[in-house]
Amino acid sequence: MHKRGVLSFLLAGFSFLSVGYAGPLLDVPADLASISDSYFIDTTELPDFILIQDVHRHAEVQGKISGLILYGYDHWGARRIFMEGAFSKVDLTVFHRLPDATRKNLLHRLVMEGNLSGPELAAVLVMEREWRDPPVWPLQVLGMEDAHLYAQNLHAFRDLSRLRPNAIRELESLQRLNREMNLPEPNILSNELDRAKALLEVRLTPEDYALYLDAKQALPDSPVLKPALISAEKFYNLVNQRSMLFLEESGRKLPAGNGPRVLVVGGFHTAYMANQLRQKGISFIVLAPTITQAGDQKAYEKQLLDSVDTLDFSRLP
Repeated sequence: MHKRGVLSFLLAGFSFLSVGYAGPLLDVPADLASISDSYFIDTTELPDFILIQDVHRHAEVQGKISGLILYGYDHWGARRIFMEGAFSKVDLTVFHRLPDATRKNLLHRLVMEGNLSGPELAAVLVMEREWRDPPVWPLQVLGMEDAHLYAQNLHAFRDLSRLRPNAIRELESLQRLNREMNLPEPNILSNELDRAKALLEVRLTPEDYALYLDAKQALPDSPVLKPALISAEKFYNLVNQRSMLFLEESGRKLPAGNGPRVLVVGGFHTAYMANQLRQKGISFIVLAPTITQAGDQKAYEKQLLDSVDTLDFSRLP
């Protein structure tokens, strides 16, 4: 039974024209994603890792990710998808028991509300296409998180969110004062104030975070700013620890079949992991879904804060 349902709705109008990239074995649907980074040892073979850059709670991005995974299932031999934000194999059997029309409507609603990820959607669509009873899931979605580390990261974000408003007001005052001094631009303080603000707003790249750490002594020792920056640094350091864990977990588990390891993770994770893989001489590509609408950062941050209080970490693996 081949039911395109939600995927047709989300990907309507996309041509699936492929652009060849590093070699004849790897192509990427041009309307779904662009390749933002790569490292190859042998361009005639598939890379060891395919990193798909996620934008959380973004319906369009989840549709694109689902399309990429379906394409990878058919063309790259991808059979296991490793996902941020989950702790073990993701159980999707509830969708198998639903009537066709109910399943289609539910999938659509969950994706549009930001409550179903692209990997989960792809797994259900593959199950529909290769229907078995009892259910067989040819495409598996596996979590990579450690509950303790994930909890630490969420609590660090909660602490940062509490301190951030006053700290950003302090930063903006310092930025105005710096401009009024008519110092040559750019200068080390101006650059570091900009990076500190991006740090507190959780939008620094790994490269900019390294620059921030190198120059943070240029920032004034403010009793308002300092604790917020310490919380932000703790948050980023925990994110990096999770990134390393993702590589270890996905590297330890077999990808199933001859396909590459496909990981779906957020942008900061993606950049950090790509740097780590390059340093280790492991081949990869990074796929950035093509989007027409910006994500809702406030909605995602609210979800993170809600998770601190609603997740029972004692019951997680």
